[in-house]
Amino acid sequence: MERIVLAYSGGLDTSIAIPWLAEQHDAEIIAVTLDMGQGKELDDVRERALAVGAVRAHVLDVREEFVREYILPNLQVGALYEGRYPMATSLGRPLIAKRLIEIAEMDLLEPATIPPALEGAEVVYHLAALISITGGQGGAVHAVNVEGVKNVAEAALAAGVRRFIHVSSCHAFDINSTGPVVDENAQRPGPHTPAYDQSKAAGEAALRAVIARGLDAVIVNPCGVVGPIDHRPSRMGQTLLKLRDGKLPSLLDGGFNWVDVRDVARGAMLAAEK
Repeated sequence: MERIVLAYSGGLDTSIAIPWLAEQHDAEIIAVTLDMGQGKELDDVRERALAVGAVRAHVLDVREEFVREYILPNLQVGALYEGRYPMATSLGRPLIAKRLIEIAEMDLLEPATIPPALEGAEVVYHLAALISITGGQGGAVHAVNVEGVKNVAEAALAAGVRRFIHVSSCHAFDINSTGPVVDENAQRPGPHTPAYDQSKAAGEAALRAVIARGLDAVIVNPCGVVGPIDHRPSRMGQTLLKLRDGKLPSLLDGGFNWVDVRDVARGAMLAAEK
């Protein structure tokens, strides 16, 4: 799904823009607000953005940078607007654009792009992964599910977040040989298991190495996730819709465990507090 990074003021116009952009472009909206010294008007700006539909909302403290890099140089050269008016609100626009680009360009595999997205965060929920039933996809599965986890965890440690929640998978365990019940002590995937399973276990190992250096983290291992607001829909969402509509010509014997996405979300949020 497409994502749009929106400069969010907290006012009526940008609050209306969030659901409008989401509907018009079938996109997830990330709201970004820069604290340039506005004061109390930013007290609940993040909550406002999330309440009207933003999937993430960042409030970045750029006051020092704004003064040092923008206000002082303009005062020193006596910059005027239309030759008469001291530069004021327009000074912040280049800084806003800079930070929007930094967040929009975050890449799990580019460590230098991650810190701006975590700035000011108390809790980080890491859910990004590459699911594959077709092997390692030329190393992409390992890169995203192992190196990506390591990179975000390293950035979270450096940012001093209170807790890091890693939503992994039941596939981080060897679910085929463990038995009917899988817990934290279950066997891990071996070399002959699918590449995805191995990558999820290796991602957890990479995270534990950062935990050993001081990161407070909790690992959550859901099974197959299903539920409402499946926009794409997901692979399993497509399968369930085909079952509903009688579009699967045949079914194989077997089964799997499923969990409602709302229960996963609630469990992850509880993991941030317990």
